[in-house]
Amino acid sequence: MDRTFELAERVRVLLVGLGHECAVIGATALAAWGYPRSTADIDIAVNLDPKVLSDLARLLIDEGLKTELSLPDASDALGGTLTITSRDSDPIQVVNFYNPHRSRNILGRSLLEHANQKVLGQLAVVDLPHLVATKLYAGGLQSRVDVVEVLRRNSDCDLGEIAALCSRLGLDAAWRAAAADLEGAL
Repeated sequence: MDRTFELAERVRVLLVGLGHECAVIGATALAAWGYPRSTADIDIAVNLDPKVLSDLARLLIDEGLKTELSLPDASDALGGTLTITSRDSDPIQVVNFYNPHRSRNILGRSLLEHANQKVLGQLAVVDLPHLVATKLYAGGLQSRVDVVEVLRRNSDCDLGEIAALCSRLGLDAAWRAAAADLEGAL
């Protein structure tokens, strides 16, 4: 896992060099918030023009790494992904929350503004409300389970703050369902 974190840090350094911040999301962020579960990669959130993902991919290829770039179209909820692989680490997936084909782009800006800086070395980790929001945005059963479990382990969190964020992001229905699951689990 050390090599994977080294690769994630290298991606962060390159992103900063391109003028962009990032934050860890996904299962690695869940672990940072007290809910460890297995994962095959580290997910890093960005909020940038998808063309910058192409620039990042070229820089990584120049360093001998393999990349797989997926750029968005108007039907995509996200602004593309870039998966970086190395033979001696787990993959890193850069998840872009800015899709220029869509008008709404609140989550990506907000989660980077509220990330907890330098939690994993120099890597920022998304704060708890935005972690919940990214999981609800992703949807699916595993994401709802993740929300319930991370909130159970952070019982002192402000559920009103999370509900307000989800409301601003248009995730009211997903939050209500997750809150009902949480209530049932307590």
